[in-house]
Amino acid sequence: MLRSILSRFGFGSTKPPPPKPRQAVRAVERSAPEETPSEQIGPVIVSGDAARFLHSLVSTPSTPGLQSLPPDDRLFLSEIMKRLRENTLEVPVLPSTAIEVSRLLSDPKSNLGDFVKAIESDPALSVSILRTANSAFYGLSVPTTSLRDAVFRIGLSQLRTIVILSHLQDKVLRTGLFEDEVQWLSDLSLSLAHLGQILAMDLGLERSVAFTRGTLWHLEHFLIMGTLAEVARQHRVERHPSEQCLHEAFFRFGRKIRELAARIWELEDLLIAGEEEDEVAARYEHIQLSLIASRTGAEAPPAVEWISREKLAQALFKLDQSGTI
Repeated sequence: MLRSILSRFGFGSTKPPPPKPRQAVRAVERSAPEETPSEQIGPVIVSGDAARFLHSLVSTPSTPGLQSLPPDDRLFLSEIMKRLRENTLEVPVLPSTAIEVSRLLSDPKSNLGDFVKAIESDPALSVSILRTANSAFYGLSVPTTSLRDAVFRIGLSQLRTIVILSHLQDKVLRTGLFEDEVQWLSDLSLSLAHLGQILAMDLGLERSVAFTRGTLWHLEHFLIMGTLAEVARQHRVERHPSEQCLHEAFFRFGRKIRELAARIWELEDLLIAGEEEDEVAARYEHIQLSLIASRTGAEAPPAVEWISREKLAQALFKLDQSGTI
């Protein structure tokens, strides 16, 4: 079921990606050094604000009820409830570039230049793709200003997912709100994507699927931030929704909004875990908890049977080598 929906968008196709030169191999894909992680590099510790935000993503809000929130926060949350109830909550359509990339992935005659041409048609997306390619996940010692090089670094099998993530980022950033939150959430999503690739065999997934799952793990959070910004514009509320309001919205409405996006985008098999995939979802939750703990200096979650602490620590070490969140 999952394989069929992925193949529709080019994932797992028989067409191999173009060969990469040795120097373009990403740091997270290098073999782990023989030394233990603690002998080579310490954990990546984020700022206090980022740590608080990340912990809130995996915690139940402590707010007893809406009435305890400030008036503007109540307005934001009540507007989301109203839009969900009336089926008027706006889910951005998949960008035309993502659709074109999907078509190219399924076309055996397409080449790298075709993908570059598709990205070039969207200037804002081109900037986002360059920024991603120059991030620590993909960037080499010398940053690139070439869109062709950027697409080559990211890789065709991952390009469509990065296009969707960039589209979601842009929708929020255009509002002028949540700039820090978008950055923290984007870094967390890409970290989870690459950690998923490293542990794909343990997760029981193909590497491309593991990357996609991680990248879109926080899809609903981006959509909620965009909706809150839209409410602010509509009601001319100058006040930024509080962090408490933001996490209340994530907690209360995240699942419904994810399901809504999955239906509209016809990606239910990819975005909504069925009963047979509950175990995969639980494993992603565990590696996310471990990832956040390693980045904030918090205590690691309890050990689980499906992966040893040592193997998970080694995977996190590989990710740390990229210097990312």
